[in-house]
Amino acid sequence: MRSRRGAVAVRDAVKTLTPRLSVLLGLPAAAPVLLTRVVRWPQAIPQYTLGHASRVSEIDRLAALYPGLALAGASLHGVSVIDCLRDGFRAARAAAGLNGGAVQG
Repeated sequence: MRSRRGAVAVRDAVKTLTPRLSVLLGLPAAAPVLLTRVVRWPQAIPQYTLGHASRVSEIDRLAALYPGLALAGASLHGVSVIDCLRDGFRAARAAAGLNGGAVQG
């Protein structure tokens, strides 16, 4: 369900994405969700904190262990429109198994 601003309600997003992520990650369908965190940045851009680059490198390293899993967005590899487009294309190539599925910055 969408709000007046067009944003998807958190509970609806979690309900939709949880089974899909379970399949992608090879988890049992009945695996309990222990933690859910949704961060929204209304009328703002992410403000990176000290150590962001090393955290993102570790996230990318761990995500690479799961073929077909590709992460993208302003909270990871850049906040400009061009950064997000570039990151989206990179993630799509990785998810499709192109470039050996490797995540490339």
